[in-house]
Amino acid sequence: MIHLQAVIDSSALSGIMNAMKRILPLLLLLAGCTEIAPTDTLHDAVKRNDSAAVQDLLADGAAIDARDEHGLTPLMLACMNLQEENIRLLIRAGADPHTGNAAGTTAEQMLNRGDSIPSRAPACRRALQEEWQKRQRN
Repeated sequence: MIHLQAVIDSSALSGIMNAMKRILPLLLLLAGCTEIAPTDTLHDAVKRNDSAAVQDLLADGAAIDARDEHGLTPLMLACMNLQEENIRLLIRAGADPHTGNAAGTTAEQMLNRGDSIPSRAPACRRALQEEWQKRQRN
């Protein structure tokens, strides 16, 4: 017998849910539905700190420097929320940490303000610097 809690705690559940998000729109199209809700955006994935979805969306060609309704790029959101893995993924994919928002504030500057979680801030700063330097060498 499978206990519900074991299924809920399973990391496989996350993979199943991601697969379902991709399959459902196709099933709806095959069933004749012509209006489908908008798909997940890079901003949505970063807001959830879902690195797997960020990676998938980047592989699918998501607009790396798209702006949300506040003028923020996905990298700016990742920096504001101290998401080390997403910072690395986004810079590797071509995001520019020196692009500013409407006020001229860059993702790198937003990261430097992200000291609300001091233990994660240095690792995120290091991730941004390392990935940017790698890109500059290539």
